[in-house]
Amino acid sequence: MKVMLAPLATRAVTRARFQREARITAGLQHPGIVAVYDYGELADGRLWYTMPELRGQTLEAALPD
Repeated sequence: MKVMLAPLATRAVTRARFQREARITAGLQHPGIVAVYDYGELADGRLWYTMPELRGQTLEAALPD
C-alpha cells in the first residue's frame, strides 16, 4: 500500500500528481508493471493506492557489482 505523507496531503499540486500516478499505473497492463488494485482517500485526507505484494529478489540484488 502506498500512502501519501501527511504534510503533502494539503498541497493541491502534490495531490494531483499522486492521483495521476495511481490512475496511469492502474491503466497499464504489462508483466513488468505491478497492477494497482484500488485507490482512495483516508479520513485524514491522505491519498493511497494498493498493489499486490511481490516477493523475490530485489532489484539491487539482481544488478551486477
